[in-house]
Amino acid sequence: MQTYRPPHLRDYQKASAVEWVQTDGVGGVAASSIIGANTRKQHAVLSVPGESGGRLVLVANLQEAVVDLGHSYDLSTNAYFGAIHPAGYESLESFTTDPWPTWVYRFDGLGGSAGATLEKQFVMIHGEHTVVVVYRLIGGDRPVSLTVRPLLAFRDHNSVVLERGRNASNWQATTEFIECNPYPDCPTLFIAHPNAKIETVGMWYRGFIYHRDQEVHLDCIEDLYSPGSLEISLPPNISRCLVFSTPSPRPVEIAGEYIKNERTRRDQAACLAPNHQDDPFFRQLLAAADAFVYERLDGTPGIHPGLPWGECELYRGLLAFGGVFLVSRQFETARKYLDRLAALWGSTQSPSGFCTRSVAGQMHIADVPLWLFVAAWRYWKASRDDGYVYDVLVPLLDGIAGYYMSEGEVHHTENLLIEVGYEKGAQYQPLLPLGTNALWFNAQMILSDIMRQNDRRRAADWHRSAQVMVESLRRTFTCERRGGLADSVRLEGFWRDETLHSSQILAAGLPYAVAAEPASVIRLVEKHLLTPFGLRTLSPEDSRYVGDGTDVKMLPKYWSGSVDATWIGCYCDALKRMGRFPATPELFAPFSAELGRRGAGHISGAFAGNPPHEACDYVASASAVGEILRTYARHALRLPDVP
Repeated sequence: MQTYRPPHLRDYQKASAVEWVQTDGVGGVAASSIIGANTRKQHAVLSVPGESGGRLVLVANLQEAVVDLGHSYDLSTNAYFGAIHPAGYESLESFTTDPWPTWVYRFDGLGGSAGATLEKQFVMIHGEHTVVVVYRLIGGDRPVSLTVRPLLAFRDHNSVVLERGRNASNWQATTEFIECNPYPDCPTLFIAHPNAKIETVGMWYRGFIYHRDQEVHLDCIEDLYSPGSLEISLPPNISRCLVFSTPSPRPVEIAGEYIKNERTRRDQAACLAPNHQDDPFFRQLLAAADAFVYERLDGTPGIHPGLPWGECELYRGLLAFGGVFLVSRQFETARKYLDRLAALWGSTQSPSGFCTRSVAGQMHIADVPLWLFVAAWRYWKASRDDGYVYDVLVPLLDGIAGYYMSEGEVHHTENLLIEVGYEKGAQYQPLLPLGTNALWFNAQMILSDIMRQNDRRRAADWHRSAQVMVESLRRTFTCERRGGLADSVRLEGFWRDETLHSSQILAAGLPYAVAAEPASVIRLVEKHLLTPFGLRTLSPEDSRYVGDGTDVKMLPKYWSGSVDATWIGCYCDALKRMGRFPATPELFAPFSAELGRRGAGHISGAFAGNPPHEACDYVASASAVGEILRTYARHALRLPDVP
């Protein structure tokens, strides 16, 4: 895990650019910079899923200080418009994420001892919306007093609040709990405390500035309300806790048991491959993948697409599926995930109903149901669960394939190529995309492969259909000006778009290759798209190429050259198909370094196309982590049954 020390921690610009993220497994997310200054509106101490989607930030941050013999020492760091105050980061000795976010502060003479330090631990409890914050004076000859002011937001995680027009109520305090419900349409917040001295004088803190949001021209100024403060005595070497929870209180007396159980759970999550417990990179990838899995409000499993925010959950989740669930052999959870998608397709029966959002510049809506075939195939190969595959997945996949053979939101040519652009609201002319058709070929071949034992006739039908389709694809998509295959073809007037996008790798890196000469695809990708962090989404030779990351950092997002690390998986699978060994130390070294760079223990959702390929977009990407984990397990560790 990651540990940071001075001088890094004492440099505000550098330290505030590194973020930690924690999840509770039921949709809640906590995050901030490693020095505790919130730098984006999604940062929070406690957030919970909203009834209609998104998340609600209840507690945005904590204002903390210790007092010893009349001298006050700040733990907190806040960024205001024009000032950094207080500046608790200047007293930080260390920050680590092992096993959870932990800060150590050193103040001269604190507690009557030159060597005394103050430790703060942030423990997010899995399976409920509960956060335990632990404070401990290490060393010292006398107790000190800790004052904590919760800064409340009670708003959507993608918005900000201002004092104007918002009237927050004070809290109700007892000797054990504080109950706070400032707005009737929001959850009730409980704060359990060790018989703290409670002050119920509320105040607004005005003018916080979120620097990461400011950089990308998003709303970045916020006012936060504190309804009161808690004063706690900290004797030397004795821990004191605050427990933040919703929708019900959790007494501080059980905090120790909570922490012990959470430690055990995290240790187990990082040791799911017993023969590779000593591989730190693998352990960190397993821990990172674990953070994305959560239980939705309906009780079914979900995969956060990104942290502390993300988009297109279904698409990113299907790309992450193999690494997040199958490497760690969470087959029961994987089945429940697939069951949910089967029910979703059954209720929508169309690509635009199945996935309502696209990733502009990377995929079409019609791609997403086809990625379900790849996820199902990987589950089958990893689990050997023939019963579930034949009873549940084959009817589902057969039904989806039947839809693609009809004339709904997608059409097909005489030779069974898929044409998109017929979904409601489509604002582009119909065309044949390479990525969609590579996935469609794989869908047919996967059905043929799975059905071969139980229904040979249907398996043969799908195999013949796939061969007709792929021969037509090779004729239609063969480029005239370069190697590889065209990115798309428009039948009206027959226009072939030879723009080089990351979709090129799908021609060679999916379970079944559509490229007649995969080697030419690999050469093209390595020459124009490959970077140390994965594949550019557009060739730098294209006039529309954006190499500084602003294509994904700025809204509206349209991938036009930034690197998506997700495609490293298809690239490595393609290399193996060509008989090349993909798992070199040089391939994974940049990702290992990235785990300590922007997101402590995580890998970013995008990197700028130009060197030095700085991380951009969201801090942690499920599809990137999932595919790097699957690729490392399959090609470097050579774990069995990792397709």
